[in-house]
Amino acid sequence: MFPTWCTRIAEVTVSDMSRTQAREVMEALGRGESWTGDFAVRRRDGSEFCALVTDSPILAADGSVEAIVGISTDITERRTAIDELARREAILTEAQEVANFGHYVFDIPGGRWTHSRQLDTIFGIGGEYPADVEGWLDLVHPDHRDGMRRYLEERVIGNGEFFDREYMIVNQRTGESRWVHGRGRLEFDASGAPVTMLGTIRDITDVRRREERLRNVVRETNHRVKNNLMMVGSLLALKQRATGDGLDFSDIRRQLEAIMQVHDLLSRGEAGGGIALPQYLAGIAGAAVSSVRSGQFRAAVEVDEIVVGADVAVPLGIVVNELATNTLKYGGRDGGTTFTVRCRRDGGVCILTVANDGPPLPEGTSLEGSGTLGLSLVNAIARQLAGTLVLRPTPYPEFVLTFPLSESR
Repeated sequence: MFPTWCTRIAEVTVSDMSRTQAREVMEALGRGESWTGDFAVRRRDGSEFCALVTDSPILAADGSVEAIVGISTDITERRTAIDELARREAILTEAQEVANFGHYVFDIPGGRWTHSRQLDTIFGIGGEYPADVEGWLDLVHPDHRDGMRRYLEERVIGNGEFFDREYMIVNQRTGESRWVHGRGRLEFDASGAPVTMLGTIRDITDVRRREERLRNVVRETNHRVKNNLMMVGSLLALKQRATGDGLDFSDIRRQLEAIMQVHDLLSRGEAGGGIALPQYLAGIAGAAVSSVRSGQFRAAVEVDEIVVGADVAVPLGIVVNELATNTLKYGGRDGGTTFTVRCRRDGGVCILTVANDGPPLPEGTSLEGSGTLGLSLVNAIARQLAGTLVLRPTPYPEFVLTFPLSESR
């Protein structure tokens, strides 16, 4: 039996669980022990709150509890904040599971990292896994391990760069190789030394697989386009042979070859999503001048390392091929003619210069009044690229095409 005052204390508790807890407190005090904890209680006015309670017994000479000294603090706001934090952590955990990413905190001086539950799932590890730098590197695929070590030590920690890298890991539970995208932001101490990196790691294996399937479709499409263009070129060659010298399709066939070269690069996957202008333009210029067996023409190509999409490479190839054709027809001179292609980047624009050191163009030649199909085509391409085309007819024919390079270029 509890003393009457003990029964009254138990009655101010709210729930059955709190009342049970209150009786346990009374039993501890009855043994002469102090107790600290929190539970829901009821005020005199009937309102309820969560209290942090500390009770200590005052014992009589015979060892019985004579009185209790207690302090109760209303911790409703703290409890609400704790419950809200738990709710948000549950939402974060669920969001990480849905998005298939986890987070980590890397203690750089200590060389250790803590990780979320979802990151454990991505890596296939448990709480016993060694969470240090070597442990992370052991998770990285052997083909990427040395590169990722250098990236972390030299560029991220050494240079203070933001961690942003896609790499392969090996899931320790399944043994499967997976692609992940790691990101991390450094925090520095007062001296500027990195002390912590906060970041996320996302499993992007499915994204990578979808991208690879798409690349295969694009390669196959470009291969088919190239084959169809080859067929058109063959038909033109047959038609020309059938008509003799009545029709000359050589310039059209070279235009087709310029377009085929783009699709050939894309179909073989050598373009990497873009066309490298140095190799591409050199191939077109070289093929044009080599078509003249006399060796009267030479090609000189100077092109910056610029990569463009097929939407830019095709029209540029047509421009170079058209102007090369014009040089072959009208630019010959004693001692040979050099056909020059220069292409450079100047800030956000690309400047393509096509010239030859053959005879100057006839007096009065201009882009507006040329009336030729070739120059009309080159003019139209300049407008398509949102660029400007300038003709300098003397002392040597020179065409300068300036057009903007987009961010993707």
